[in-house]
Order: sequence, then structure tokens, then C-alpha cells
Amino acid sequence: MRPLITLVTILFLQITANAQNLVPNYSFEQYINCPNYPSQVTTHCANWVQYTTGTSDYFNECATHPWVDVPTNAQGSQNALHGNAYIGLYDFLPIAPQWEYAGVAITAMQIGKVYEVSMSVSLGDSCFYASNGLGAFFFDNGPTTYPGTSLLPFDPQISYKDYGPISNKTSWTRLSDYMFADSAYDNIVIGGFLAHSLLQIDTLSTGSSGVSYYYIDSVVVRQVDNIIVSFNDSLFCAGD
Repeated sequence: MRPLITLVTILFLQITANAQNLVPNYSFEQYINCPNYPSQVTTHCANWVQYTTGTSDYFNECATHPWVDVPTNAQGSQNALHGNAYIGLYDFLPIAPQWEYAGVAITAMQIGKVYEVSMSVSLGDSCFYASNGLGAFFFDNGPTTYPGTSLLPFDPQISYKDYGPISNKTSWTRLSDYMFADSAYDNIVIGGFLAHSLLQIDTLSTGSSGVSYYYIDSVVVRQVDNIIVSFNDSLFCAGD
């Protein structure tokens, strides 16, 4: 008989976020005009803006130019995850370094609440590199656009860097993280938030362009409804 008993405690953390999405036009379906050239997020996609002077792009099946069509366009070929449209931007552009962003006003967060922030991304077929700089910055008191094409001088509340370089070109990869709202944030900016020296870069076996460029679809910000913590205790004899 083994007299010693060991108590093993296993912790399960379950988070559910079924609340309303705070992001308008979250999958970029609503448009002002069908895109007819690159760099038309501000002028053609409803609600969204190119947060800097970087040339983030709007893609839609109704496009009148092949470079911004869906599914086949200047960066490769990808069906929309939801509906008929998505946007795209550079995360790594080493030859002429610049960063690209897209922003939108959202329903204000509630201070003290926890939010899930997620988006789906797919690397363009033409890309020779994959990177891990994507993230999201929230603000409630600041400029609705920012000049230049340099790395934004803000610390994003959401960073997806721990996913590592996203190299999936054939389908969509869902990125998700959580944040505590310490202010009534009512704007989100998405894009690359890591300096090139801090990026993880994977060199791929396919691709004709020395960049990493990501299609983005289905941007969701929603309050976490429940956090359920459960403890399962099990008794084991010593040595088991």
C-alpha cells in the first residue's frame, strides 16, 4: 500500500465573447465606389481610412481594375473570407521601408471591460517573406490620421507577434488576443507595429517580391461575456 497521496489541481480557463462587434464594416463589404486602382481604402471603402500616407489597398469583386480585384489581384489570388472584399497592407518592405495602416471609428469600449480583438490574415502569393509585426492600436483622443509612412510611434495594445511569421498563402489565419479597456477607446488602427530590426522574418521557397504583404478580413472587437475558471482535483497515489 502506498501511504502518500498527492493532490493534483488542473486549471481550465474558458473565455466566451459573444457580444456585438464594435467595428463597422468589419469585413469591408460596404463601399463608396468600386475600387479601380490600388491605395483606395479611404476613398472607396466605407468607414475605413488609410491612417497614414502609406498605400494600403482595397480589394473587391466589383473592382474595375485587375490589380484590386477579388480573388485575383496584384498581390496574388485569395477568396474573401467573408463576403466579397478585403483590404491589404505591407508589414515588411525592406527596399523602401514604410509601414501601412488602416483605421476606423468604432463603438466606444466600456472602461474596465475585457475585449477580444481578432482578424483574419493571408499572405500574398507574390511575397518572398513572411513576418510577425501585425497588431492593433486603440485611442479615444488623438488624430484620425497621421502623416508620413514611418512606423507609428505608439505602443499597440494588441500585438500578434507571438504567432510568429504568418506564411499561409492558401487560406486565412485567424489572429486573436485580449485587452483590458483602461479608457473608452473609440478608434482602432491595424497594421505593422514592429521595427524591421525586431521582426521575425521567414524566407519562403516561393514568391517573386521581397516583401511581406497581408490581406486582412473580418476585423472583430467584442466584449468578453464570461470568464469561467474551473478546478479539477484528482488524487493520485505517490509514484503514479
